[in-house]
Amino acid sequence: MKDFVSSIFSSQNTVAGTDGGFPFWVFWLLILVILLLLAFIFLRDKDLRRRLDSFFMGIKNRMRRVRLQANLKKEQQKHEVFMFDLGQKAWEEDVEVPSANALRNQLARMDKQKSELEDKRAGLEEKIDGVTKEMADFQKKQETTHLKLEAEMKPYLDKLEEVKLKEKDTGKRLSQKKHELDTAAKGMATAEKDMLALKDKSDVLEEVKKIELESLEEKIKELAAQKTAADAALRDLKTQKAGLDKEIASQQKSADEFQRKIRKNKEKTKDRVRKLQKDIREWEKQRDKVSESIAELEKQKNPLFRNLGEQVDKDRVNHEELEILYTKIDRTKIKTQELEGQIKNLD
Repeated sequence: MKDFVSSIFSSQNTVAGTDGGFPFWVFWLLILVILLLLAFIFLRDKDLRRRLDSFFMGIKNRMRRVRLQANLKKEQQKHEVFMFDLGQKAWEEDVEVPSANALRNQLARMDKQKSELEDKRAGLEEKIDGVTKEMADFQKKQETTHLKLEAEMKPYLDKLEEVKLKEKDTGKRLSQKKHELDTAAKGMATAEKDMLALKDKSDVLEEVKKIELESLEEKIKELAAQKTAADAALRDLKTQKAGLDKEIASQQKSADEFQRKIRKNKEKTKDRVRKLQKDIREWEKQRDKVSESIAELEKQKNPLFRNLGEQVDKDRVNHEELEILYTKIDRTKIKTQELEGQIKNLD
């Protein structure tokens, strides 16, 4: 046997980095021995076993208690819901509950108040709808008026643009004629000056002088004719421009009048719409306050329904529509008692 154990020890690998070190399997053997010793001690020590059992049982009981309490809370919540439903159903079906006359009278007063508030809210909604429709109709009417004014103004604007173009063209022609008039006048002055200079020359043959003078005279006549024609055209253009300026002023005045009407129409629309929107906002505020009052009434009725349901359950008023709720309430009561008993047993 000793030789067998020695052969096993000699055949094991040693720890890496050591020469003939402690083998791994011995380490695990020691761990196993320790665990066996601990198990042996646990089996021998009854008090230790009892404390461990008590510890784990306590954890188990606490977990079970938490679960039971959660279930109990759910049942209690269901019970409250069923009580509310019972009271609400009894009220809707007008079930007679002699022991809850005070509650029924209070609920009747609240329902009457709620009905009055709902009528008031309906009246406010009607006013809001009426003012909203009035505003839409007014805006549509004003838009039609606006389009009509723009359509009536358009011919004046078109005519104004046309006359302005004519006036601009006439102005260009007027400037051109002024230039032609100035050119002719300057040419005549130059020709007359040349004639005087030519007459004073003594070194020019009389025949040549005569021909040149005749040429200058002819030129002066032509320039004079041009000057006269340009002057006449200039006067005519000035007359045309004056007429066009007058027509522009007339067309501009008409267009301005339509622009004034359009601006006035826009201001009227803006002022009226602003006032109507203010009225709508005011009605909406009143409607919202009434809605809040209705919601508050409904909120106040909830505990009354619950109390009525408790009284109906207590009296067990006979009514076909209430039977199914009685059954549900009884089940929650039984389940609640069972859960409370199980929780009590854990103590």
